[in-house]
Amino acid sequence: MIQPVDINYNGEVLSCTLHHVVHDLITLESTEERFITALDYSQTIRGHYSKARRLSFHFSNPRYAKKPTGLTLSKVRSIGFFGILKCLPTIVGLKHLQVLILEFWGDQQGINCFDLTGICRLFQLRYLKISCDASVEVELPTQMHMLRYLETVIIDAAVSAVPSDIIHVPGLLHLSLGDKTDLPDEIGHIRSLRTLHCFDLSSNSEDNVLSLGDLMNLQDLNLTYCTEESDEHLKRNLTALASSLGKLVNLKSVSLAPGVSRTVIYHDVCSSMSSLPSFLQRLELLPPICIFSRLPRCIGQLRKLCILTVVVSELLMEDMDILTGLPALTIFSLYVLQPTAESIIFKKGAFLGLKCFKYTCGVLSLAFQEEAFPNLQRLELSFNAHKGEQYYNLLSGIDYLLNLKETAGTIGAATGAEEHDMRVAESALRDAIRKHPRFPSYDNVKRVDWVHEEYQLRTQAKDSPSEKHETLQKQHGRKEGDSLHEQPRILLKESGGETKQCADSWISHFPPPESIISDQMKSAGVMASKASGWLRGKVKAVTSGDCLLIMGSTKAEIPQEKSITLS
Repeated sequence: MIQPVDINYNGEVLSCTLHHVVHDLITLESTEERFITALDYSQTIRGHYSKARRLSFHFSNPRYAKKPTGLTLSKVRSIGFFGILKCLPTIVGLKHLQVLILEFWGDQQGINCFDLTGICRLFQLRYLKISCDASVEVELPTQMHMLRYLETVIIDAAVSAVPSDIIHVPGLLHLSLGDKTDLPDEIGHIRSLRTLHCFDLSSNSEDNVLSLGDLMNLQDLNLTYCTEESDEHLKRNLTALASSLGKLVNLKSVSLAPGVSRTVIYHDVCSSMSSLPSFLQRLELLPPICIFSRLPRCIGQLRKLCILTVVVSELLMEDMDILTGLPALTIFSLYVLQPTAESIIFKKGAFLGLKCFKYTCGVLSLAFQEEAFPNLQRLELSFNAHKGEQYYNLLSGIDYLLNLKETAGTIGAATGAEEHDMRVAESALRDAIRKHPRFPSYDNVKRVDWVHEEYQLRTQAKDSPSEKHETLQKQHGRKEGDSLHEQPRILLKESGGETKQCADSWISHFPPPESIISDQMKSAGVMASKASGWLRGKVKAVTSGDCLLIMGSTKAEIPQEKSITLS
């Protein structure tokens, strides 16, 4: 019935589909039971349709879409809207509304402000999700504390200001805001909070970072760094963060990723990281914000850790011994800045549960002993070609990885390396991987400009932070003004000279907020369906009332409004 489409190496289902026969049957039964009804805008809405409790609006053609008429919204409990702003029905005064999902796409016809101040009167509201592009700014009410049932706030959009009294919403469980959104001080007052996404270390004060330690129910913490502040500001906040993390006993997931500013700041946080929550399952500290001089020993105590992404300046054999015995570790991404002076040898019994290993270092020298990595399925390697290098100890023992199914190699050019050196490195990597019985004709090697090596920065030790930033941008093929995806990306240049965006090997696979807050969505009766037409959520999530799905369009002129106000 329900078929998984994408499953990560930790066994998590990232996406799934419903068999078309089952989908059609559910749609038919739902229509017959008046659970859900789909109407085109060319149809007249009358009778029991006009009294639907759950509405989902879809606009496939913004050019001809117009605001629906004939609907009685006074009893509506859930609204899902996917389209352009001008077609949004009036929602202020819907005293029974519990779920509000607004996703705006396409050309908004010059609208640059969306006034949501009226939601402060939706006293039954439990779930709020707003999504739109950067050209539209969302204006929230100045006060939200009266929304005593509000549990989830997800805003993927520019926000003029977050109400300072949001810290006094009594039942708030999940708060996810976009990049460059300033949170009010004393965020630690939201003791009920379980999910906090996009907490910006650049815009929040040291005291506010310290107050994170008061969120004793917090389970999922996502941090970013969006604007370029001083090195000292980041160091203070990272030190405060390390102190706060040690107090969050229920924390299961932590991620720290650079924001849209592409700040390049190096800071050794090893000295301030003494302990981590023992129940932590996911720890992703992406460069270039959080870099350790060596692997912290406290990570070796996380017996439940499943996913680890970490960046170190230096890697020694004894450092790997810290992690080899972690029983739950499934995905491990390791980024080493300084080329290793000796081969890293993985001994018998190392990383018994690991399924995906991603290793990036300027110099590749790995060795696998028999019965190491017994369950490894994917191996990703990135390194540099060096002038005159012969690569005698590039990769040995790969044939011991009996369950290996996928491999990927990326090669950059170190300073002085020429085309001949690139070909030698590619040939050496191919020959090493072809020793595995499953890859006798392996040829999956990608070229990039450069894989970062720390020694290339030492010559710029006296440079200012901005000069270092510019240097690294050039080394990564990055230009000022390049836009980045929401998740961390690296701009790579192929051998032909064309620059393109590629997901780096250590990119996190964070589930979308919906997967974390599914229980809250179910309790509120969400049955919003996206443009694919599939039913979203489980039918049993709603036990009574009608649901009306409105799709299609009727030709209409597009007004030239500059803003939309819900009041």
